Amino acid sequence: MNYRVLPFSDVKHLLPADSWAYARNERNDGEFETESVILFEEDTRLENLNLGTPFDMEDIFLILVDGNLVVDSYIYNEETGGATGLILTLPRLKAQASFLLA
Repeated sequence: MNYRVLPFSDVKHLLPADSWAYARNERNDGEFETESVILFEEDTRLENLNLGTPFDMEDIFLILVDGNLVVDSYIYNEETGGATGLILTLPRLKAQASFLLA
């Protein structure tokens, strides 16, 4: 698993201009500029993906995959108070299941 953790300001140019994160950041004078983003710079395959604490890291605002994403089992979030955002630059996401445990 090869990724980097960068500030939003370093990756926002990779986001579609109409994505919620990019649009809100621009509308609110750089609201997310210092938020932490996990960046995968190639097609990525994961066993599972926890959007509550991705890769056991707290305070991750967004996961950005500059490529396709395959999740072998499930995408989930054990918390109901919010989750890390997930944006793919290519329109391919494959997962067995996606759910929220409440």
